Amino acid sequence: MASESEELRQLGNVLYKQGKLYEAIKHYRDAAKADESDPAPLSNLSAALFETGHYEKCVQQVEKASELANAKGQVDPASANKLKIRKAKALIMLDRLPEVLEAIAPDEPNAELKTLADAVKKALLSNPGISNREKVRKEKLEKIVKDLPRFKSVLLTNQEYYHIGHDEQQSNFKPIDAKQEKTAYLFAGIGDARHLHGTWMKIHEHERKQAEKPTAKYHFTIIDTKATVIARALIIFLLLEELSDTSNMSTDQREEILGTLFYVYINHIMPPKAWQKLQSTISQAIELLGQPIATFTWFDILQKDRNAIRNALVLWQHQTAKDWPTSEFRKRMLLDTMKQVMNPYATGDKIPTPKGCKKDAVLYQKACIVTPPPSFLQDDPLNLKEVMASKNFPKNITDVLLNKIDNTWMPNVTLIDTGHLKQFLMTSGSKAMAEIDLSTNIIDQWSGYLWSKPANPTCLYDYAVDYFTKVSAALHHLKGRIRVEPILGEMDEIFEKIHLDFYPDRLNKPALGQEESGMPVSTTEDYPKIFDRVHLSNVPDYTGGTLGAFLFAAPITPVTKDFKAQFSFTCLRNPPAFKDVDEFNSEYCLLPEMSMIAKIFLCVRRPCISESMPLPAFMQMQGLIGMGYFEWSKQAEIVPFPSLLDRPTITAWIHGLLLKTAIPKERQVPAMTLINSPFNLTVLFRVIMHLKKVGYPSHWLSEILGTIIGGTIDTKAFPQKSVPFSVKDSKQLFDKSRPLKRFSIKPFNAELTTLTSIWLPALGFGILHGNDVLPDHSSIRKYSVTFSHVNWDMGFESSFILVFIDMDIATPTGPRPIIPLRLLLLNKEDQLKNALQRPRDVREKGLHIVTTWQFETETKTGRFWMREDIMKQLMDRRNGWHACIWRVDRWDIVGQPVKAAAGGVKDLGISWVD
Repeated sequence: MASESEELRQLGNVLYKQGKLYEAIKHYRDAAKADESDPAPLSNLSAALFETGHYEKCVQQVEKASELANAKGQVDPASANKLKIRKAKALIMLDRLPEVLEAIAPDEPNAELKTLADAVKKALLSNPGISNREKVRKEKLEKIVKDLPRFKSVLLTNQEYYHIGHDEQQSNFKPIDAKQEKTAYLFAGIGDARHLHGTWMKIHEHERKQAEKPTAKYHFTIIDTKATVIARALIIFLLLEELSDTSNMSTDQREEILGTLFYVYINHIMPPKAWQKLQSTISQAIELLGQPIATFTWFDILQKDRNAIRNALVLWQHQTAKDWPTSEFRKRMLLDTMKQVMNPYATGDKIPTPKGCKKDAVLYQKACIVTPPPSFLQDDPLNLKEVMASKNFPKNITDVLLNKIDNTWMPNVTLIDTGHLKQFLMTSGSKAMAEIDLSTNIIDQWSGYLWSKPANPTCLYDYAVDYFTKVSAALHHLKGRIRVEPILGEMDEIFEKIHLDFYPDRLNKPALGQEESGMPVSTTEDYPKIFDRVHLSNVPDYTGGTLGAFLFAAPITPVTKDFKAQFSFTCLRNPPAFKDVDEFNSEYCLLPEMSMIAKIFLCVRRPCISESMPLPAFMQMQGLIGMGYFEWSKQAEIVPFPSLLDRPTITAWIHGLLLKTAIPKERQVPAMTLINSPFNLTVLFRVIMHLKKVGYPSHWLSEILGTIIGGTIDTKAFPQKSVPFSVKDSKQLFDKSRPLKRFSIKPFNAELTTLTSIWLPALGFGILHGNDVLPDHSSIRKYSVTFSHVNWDMGFESSFILVFIDMDIATPTGPRPIIPLRLLLLNKEDQLKNALQRPRDVREKGLHIVTTWQFETETKTGRFWMREDIMKQLMDRRNGWHACIWRVDRWDIVGQPVKAAAGGVKDLGISWVD
């Protein structure tokens, strides 16, 4: 008759085979207690602990089981080897590689143990110093974040300039914020900062109704990729700072500030008095940036960003008005407005002309200007007061008046990014075609999009007075309790650096409120790493949608169950492209259900108000138009093991992301509803690192990664069939009845093995198979290739890859060397017989794709990291390898092929360990 311990162990084995691992663990532990001398329950327990990802506990139970077996003198070699193998694998999953070699004898006869030891030796050789794993992991990750781009390259690196917002003003303040010691807000794609202003106003509105004196502090981090955006914000902040100081200010002085704010913030052409004030404010900003500490302490620009912002200000002061005179501005305003009117996706009814603004609306339409404040009309060369009062208005807006405007009024130079336009001229050669977007209807903005409700307005300026009076009053109210921190750069990169503490400039800052008190600064604080409210605007339209938001924004928000903290964004670029939010998530995440999103990213979405409201008929067929902001909240940090998606599901999902990232479906370009597929293959490693962090077992992820770097995958996943990636296809991805199919990813193998070698020290676990195909870090080098001709069309999209192809193998069957690249990558050899003589050989032997690279527009040069052995083959004069640039949205070649040998591709003399 079996003992109690044996019965419990056998019950545990039944549960183990059924996949009920936590129940099995309980039975194994009970069995071990029932017979403390028996190693068998502990051996079984170690296996279950390994499968659930508890590797430290697994190692402990292996060691206890081995001790008991040795004490009994009943060591079974097969059982002992199983324990050794399990311990070695657990140590590899813990990234404790030196301990693996300590546990395996140098002359170990067991083949599997010997293989594991060899793999560990290779990993240690590739990454010296990995024994100090935490220090090395942070150093390696910092280098990765700094040196490897997240997105496929653009061709035009000086991106478009979004100076004036397109959405209705919002506040991110919640009443609970006023009860906290400090609330941290982050605004990405800050644009004209309207949502920042709105948040200030709502804080002020709430706090002035409270009986107690407010003490809550507020930190605002604002982000944009353009130095011009931050420079514009600095000018506005300086003017608001001046306006908020109400002591000893005359009516004319106040009007000068308000008038300048009116013309700089949302206007195109300004009178001389506003121009003079703008220029003096620019001088003040330039002086401020040259000082080690800002002259007003609520606004702090990081040292790393000051030169770029200063350069933008200097150009506005000395160059921009020469390049873009007022006459040019007026012409472009009319042209851009016409383009905007013709936009087929412009929605909604026309906003009625606001009260008191009928004449301004006509003046704006005819002359591209609006009425200035009264004090600006003194010595007015246009005699606007008389023009507007005349019975002949607007017929008296003649060419003579327009010429006077051109000669006396000035352009709003803060709407121009000279660097962007210089790039446009270099790549297109035509100033007339330059895209500067002066289509904004300022009448609609002030009356329909911004919180401005003057009591008795007589002109548009009155709306600006109401607006900026409220904003400056809010600022005055918050002095000593507010700090604004601009950061220049790409949104996801900044989020990642904040999360990982890679911004030393943000540490040890003077504590908020100390400087204003006049007391010596005695305490310091770090700027926040966690934000209560993260407002992304529509930046995710360009940075991977919900997937990008989950990977980069969610980590800098706290866990909350009631949406007190959240990250939010909207779809503005292509809302008609998506049927609903589920299809939006399916396209970017390949996850068809909210329950799956919750089990991977631990985030839930609050339904939009518009989802429960009937939409106007004209909007019902236009997808996400009118949907507003998607509000997401992080619910937990860890997914309990029983709640994890199963291993086959996670495997299929990662394979699906790999194929969608590497081989996106072709799409029409240009298109008003273009959906971008921006991520490069580094996204796989960020996803894997995220999965490990939230509780998915490392050996699952290790196995997936080890298989991927082998060059082929047996998978249920499939390349993208439609744009967007439909919910139906996402569900099919996880259909367990689908058979596995073998899919070659050999063209991506050089990049994948290079990236895996680079990322492994940062992942926190090792791989059990595939170490032999990984290059050492010292043999990963940086290369460049320069192209003589590039097609710049739609070059702002993150859609470009480097393609290396061996033309000796890629012999066309016809007279022209047309390479059907996507069909090659899709393993469609049967469809390629009319295009290539040896399509399979091309894919397996003659093709290398690089998705992780950066292009420099001025020199037409791409730079990338790659394993040295592959590049030596490509650069061998005896081979026919050529480099070219392809775009993966419409899958065509845009960079004239360059022979890789004879200096076409250059080794830059830098290795990954340098």
